[in-house]
Amino acid sequence: MAIEVTVNELASAIEHGGFVLDVRENDEWAQGHVPNAHHIPMNDVADRLDQLDDGARIFVICRSG
Repeated sequence: MAIEVTVNELASAIEHGGFVLDVRENDEWAQGHVPNAHHIPMNDVADRLDQLDDGARIFVICRSG
């Protein structure tokens, strides 16, 4: 289920163990990212699903939001 969260809601979720996944391209990641976020470019996600904690609440950051 996809939901939108505010910056404050995301910060609170991170404090409580939320997992931030940034799927933007490498150049976008290099320009700035959420501290402690995990970077897996969108084209690589399917091949790297084993790196995701399936028990965690995952917050995905992409180019469009």
